[in-house]
Order: sequence, then structure tokens, then C-alpha cells
Amino acid sequence: MPTKNPKQERLLDPDVIAEFPYKFCKALLEKLKELKRTNRIFVGEENSQCPTTTTIADLVIRHLTNKLLYPLDYKSSYNIDGLIKTAEEFLAIFEKK
Repeated sequence: MPTKNPKQERLLDPDVIAEFPYKFCKALLEKLKELKRTNRIFVGEENSQCPTTTTIADLVIRHLTNKLLYPLDYKSSYNIDGLIKTAEEFLAIFEKK
């Protein structure tokens, strides 16, 4: 019986689609939405010239944009909204209808 190499097994894993970590991205998206809902993305004024993100928001945004290959200047709420909308639409591709 032929053995599968680890890369082949990852491709067959139902939680990984062509090495795209859907569940990981979905969890990051849900966390980002929670952070936005609870006003925990920015420290201080988000409308200031150089807003600062919270540590958790920075980590979530960096990982999500990296996995989605999403170019983002995330220092504004407009771009956060765009990221959320785009991530929702993209991840919906993989959801069962």
C-alpha cells in the first residue's frame, strides 16, 4: 500500500483547503469583529493622524491579512471595515450552502 507524504495528507484534511486554513481565518475574522464591536482595535483616538492599534488587534489583523494576501494600511477604521467585508465574502466561498 503506497504511503502518503505529509503534504498530501494536509491537502486531504477537511479543515485545510489547498493549504488555506479556513478555520483559522474564520476565528481571526470573528475575533476582529468582536474587537470592533467592543471598540478594542485602537488605543485612544482612531481618527488621529497616527492611531495605534491594541496588541491583540495588531496580531489578529496581521495574521488575517497575511493569510488572505490582503494589502492593508490598517491604521483607519475604513480599512478595518473593508478587511472585514472582504474576509466575510472570501470565506463564504468555502462555506456550505
